[in-house]
Amino acid sequence: TCALPIWDLAVPGTASARLVKEALERVERKTEPGSSVLAIPEGMMVNYLLRRRNPTPFLQSFILSTLYNFSGGSRAIIAGLQEKKPDYIFYLRRGPEFPGPAFQMRGNGGFAEESLRWIESHYHEVDRIGPASNDFNELFFVLWKRNTP
Repeated sequence: TCALPIWDLAVPGTASARLVKEALERVERKTEPGSSVLAIPEGMMVNYLLRRRNPTPFLQSFILSTLYNFSGGSRAIIAGLQEKKPDYIFYLRRGPEFPGPAFQMRGNGGFAEESLRWIESHYHEVDRIGPASNDFNELFFVLWKRNTP
């Protein structure tokens, strides 16, 4: 089961904590034990809490544009996704906790826009909470599942 109480301890009662808890519960229900999940931008912590493995070499690569570029940018990220083929991709935005250019996939020069286009063409959405806006104060999550060939 998902080790969710850690989020309540970290930021009890906040909108962010409630979103993270609900998102993790939903992802746990919609993914099978043994399935693989790439969590962006959260990375390792989400995989640990869900007890789902990340098959890619990208642990925290999506948090800052410098880490993203250090990992090789969109070209390397897409190659890694093509090779390792995670069953699911979990995207969580916790609002101002990752402010400014820290993580943005769309618009305003979002550094991961090319990766997002690739994800959306090879995966389909299976769950969402909230809007997919470019407002960094918006809280939302989306879960994509890999398309079957």
